[in-house]
Parts: sequence; structure tokens; C-alpha cells
Amino acid sequence: MTYISVKLSKKAQHAKGKKPKVKAKTISFWKKKAWTEFSIWVRKITSTPDGIQECITCGVYKHWKQLQAGHFIPGRHSLILFDERGVHPQCYHCNVGLKGNPRKYDAYMRLEYGTVVIRDLERLDMVNKQFTIPELQEIFEKYQLLNIAQLRTQNANRESNKISMFDIYERMALNPKRVSIAERRRRINRTVKKVIEEEV
Repeated sequence: MTYISVKLSKKAQHAKGKKPKVKAKTISFWKKKAWTEFSIWVRKITSTPDGIQECITCGVYKHWKQLQAGHFIPGRHSLILFDERGVHPQCYHCNVGLKGNPRKYDAYMRLEYGTVVIRDLERLDMVNKQFTIPELQEIFEKYQLLNIAQLRTQNANRESNKISMFDIYERMALNPKRVSIAERRRRINRTVKKVIEEEV
């Protein structure tokens, strides 16, 4: 029987028998994770039962997965990054092609929130916020929990045929005195938070 001798490199010999090092998650990693959950929440929270959502600047209707979470004030460096008041569903054309469609976005913000909120967002934009990993983890967990609760509420109400928050949305949409998107978001936020508190 012939044996073949294989000489390992010094690096391989050194690594042999040692557990691979687990790299620590970076700030950019957690920022991306937090943004993913936050973006889903922004795009999905006021969508119809079929997942249809409206672009707040041009009014086109698409599935929430085909829309983006567009900032009223551009930039991803400050406290407004995860501020729900300044982030809303937008189509790709408005958010990227028209660079946020600022004229219509400004008109929407003035109608839905007023100048006080706009000035507050502008003030926060001047604060150069460096998020820490614990802060980003907290944001990630918050919106992940909200998204899970929303999905559970939707599924539970479908099975029990109870009126869900999406049914409420449809009724408001059909009402001639239509409730604003901002007010719908506030009401739905309260509904989902109640669900979370009940589960805890």
C-alpha cells in the first residue's frame, strides 16, 4: 500500500484544530438590519389587505414591495433616518428618478403634518448622529416586533373574520371625509402596540 504525504502550509497547520473566529457585527451591519425592518414598516403599515400601497408624491398604486421608503429630507447621516414623520412610501420614479420629487413631497408634508413638524425635522437634520450598535439593535428589534405583530394580527383576523386594521383602512379610504395617511398611521400604530402589549 502506498501512502501519499501531504504537507500542510504553515497557515493551515496553525488553523488546524482551532475554532474559526466569529467576526463581531459592525455598526453598518446593524444599520442595514434596522433599516430593512423600518422600511418594511413604513411601506406596509397603511397598505390594503392585498398589500397595495400609494406613492405619497405621485399617487400611483403598487404592491408595497415594489415601493421604497423615501425621506422628505435626503441624507442618511442624522436623527431623521428612522423618524417615521419624515419617511413615507414612494415609487422608484419619484424617490430615485425625481430625487424624492421634493415639490410634491413638501406639499404632502405641509398638508399632512404642518410647518411645525417640518421645522422639527429640519432641526434634527442638523444633528450629525452617530448611531451605536445597541441603539441600532433596539431600533431593529422594535420594528421587527411591530412587523411580526402586524402580520399576526392580519392572519388572525382573516381566520376569525373579525374586523382588522386593514378593514378599518378600507372603510376610511371609502369615506368621503377621508382620514389622512398620517392619522391612519397614528391609529394603526396604536392598534399594533395594543396587540404587542396583549401578547407580552
